[in-house]
Amino acid sequence: MPQGRFSRSRLRAVTPTLGLLLALTTAPAARADADADPAPPPPTPPPSALAPVSTTLPNVTGNPINLFLFMGTGDLGGWVGLPADSAFRVGGVAVGNFTAQLGGGTTPGAINWAGFIVLSLSVDMEKAVGWKGAKFGIAGLQYNVQAANAAAGSVQGVNSTVSVSPNNRTELYNYLYAQNLFDNQLQVVVGKLIPTMSFGNVARPDPTDQTGSFNVPSLTGLIYTPIFVVPTMLGRIPGYPDSAFGFQLTIAPKALDRFYLSAGLYDGRMGANGTNTGMVAPDLAGPLFAIGELGGAWRLGSADYPGQFAVGVWNQSGPLQAGTLTESSAAGIYAQGSQRLMTFRPGKDSSGLNMFLQAGWSPSTTNLINGSVGGGVTVWGPFESRPRDSYGMGLSWARLNDRPGAGYGFNAAELLIQAYAQIQFVGNLFFEPVLTILPVVGFGTAASVSTTLQLTAVY
Repeated sequence: MPQGRFSRSRLRAVTPTLGLLLALTTAPAARADADADPAPPPPTPPPSALAPVSTTLPNVTGNPINLFLFMGTGDLGGWVGLPADSAFRVGGVAVGNFTAQLGGGTTPGAINWAGFIVLSLSVDMEKAVGWKGAKFGIAGLQYNVQAANAAAGSVQGVNSTVSVSPNNRTELYNYLYAQNLFDNQLQVVVGKLIPTMSFGNVARPDPTDQTGSFNVPSLTGLIYTPIFVVPTMLGRIPGYPDSAFGFQLTIAPKALDRFYLSAGLYDGRMGANGTNTGMVAPDLAGPLFAIGELGGAWRLGSADYPGQFAVGVWNQSGPLQAGTLTESSAAGIYAQGSQRLMTFRPGKDSSGLNMFLQAGWSPSTTNLINGSVGGGVTVWGPFESRPRDSYGMGLSWARLNDRPGAGYGFNAAELLIQAYAQIQFVGNLFFEPVLTILPVVGFGTAASVSTTLQLTAVY
């Protein structure tokens, strides 16, 4: 969507983000080695399990705000003096980047900044008062972005750090209560949530395979938006930076080893009329967004390479309108899957090769996008001396809503191709150069080439 132009005030707004990222380069380096591969793991908690994320991340996503139910690694708590076994956990995520439009798009030569900081506090109630399986969490967001996606002529989004306006905001990002029940076979979460963490997120690995050489908290470091939001749900599903109040549950019965069923119901004003639900009080009396996902995992071949799949269905209640077109609701389906193809140094680290695929479809006349397919590959630690570096590429094709009555002004389709190198500096601080090409732009006429330089810190 068109966004505001560059201004000195926005440069001042994003400077604190970049300053924090640079300061984090003084953090001590974490160990990069991993334990040897054990036997295939038994059934474990649901996909959004309450267990804290390891403080040593083999890699991160291109937008780690979509990685953690309780955000960050908790390192920040240790830096301020919290003991490792404390019931309280303080962490967060910070990302800063700039995107240069090298050619084509809508604004050749444009340079756009983007960044955010998240600070999170959670309480493990079992440690605090003996309340088994319960956690509370709260997080704040500082969000400052410019129009990188519009400059590239992209509807899908070449830079996931850039999302909806207002482009400069400070908000209570989320608050939640999560409860695991029946020996971790059922999880219930309620509060102001980010549904894109739990549904349609192709970067999220199967949690039952996070051991030894398969310990990768993200399946790719690509920064484009389709990794985190199925394109056909773009503009419908709540997510960064507009969280929404709602409920979600995940069932992972031990009788169905490595399978799960998740469902969620959320404040749907964002998807219905563009209300910034991240900045207003909760309201479930109006439009609602509902979604369900069924997934499973497996081990393949003599090397037990992990793979997974998920299929989902969603509905956005209305009334909905785009230009002169109206409908009472919108709905769609999606599918995604991934497979480990190779492990370079079994039992030593998380190095290897992985692939993923995704697709979505919606018949809605008011949707931004009616169909999409995509996929990519990731190489982790190809150089033994750099086990936490990763490299990858991906593409996403989308059938856009170019109906004359919709009034969006889109072209018929968009093709987005992206390649990246994610380089670990120290600790959980990563530098990432990215090259993006749009042979077919979503709006405008000229094929687009842009590059992004990003610094990511998880703490």
